[in-house]
Amino acid sequence: KFIASYVQCAKKKDEEHPDVTSDDYLAWKETHQEDCTKNTEVSSNAMEKTGAVEISKRSVQRKKMRYMKFIGDGDSKSFNAVKDTYEGMTVTKSDCICIGHIQKGMGSKLREWKKKELF
Repeated sequence: KFIASYVQCAKKKDEEHPDVTSDDYLAWKETHQEDCTKNTEVSSNAMEKTGAVEISKRSVQRKKMRYMKFIGDGDSKSFNAVKDTYEGMTVTKSDCICIGHIQKGMGSKLREWKKKELF
């Protein structure tokens, strides 16, 4: 399952039906609800946490299983959201080094040094 807070149809709706009280808009909305992929109102920053919590809870419901370890990229705020998901058990955290984060960090340092004219 994916989490989507913005979809193209919202932009199209705004362009085609700016008046949300019009009959055209209400007819569009009624038929559109079935096909719309928007399923959350949370911000994009909160989606990672929301998804991690949903996955954790769903594992118990569907598979009768609990995750014991959370493997994250080191800067994930999702761990704090899922560590106490299960009653009577705390999920532990295991960070792994992500090459993308290393590249980003090195690039930031190089730009900083260049600004200071260190090389």
